[in-house]
Amino acid sequence: MTYEKVSPAIHNKLSQQAFHQSLCDYLFTLASSADIEGIEMTLEQENVFRG
Repeated sequence: MTYEKVSPAIHNKLSQQAFHQSLCDYLFTLASSADIEGIEMTLEQENVFRG
């Protein structure tokens, strides 16, 4: 396959991975700074990205 044929698929996959990473990082940041009572939450940064 030529680069021209696979380029859109590669771009799409990398864009999805970047979005997922950013979203997970943002949600981790929000959850880490939230004052939550009544439930025990365990968040570990190294487990955030699952791409």
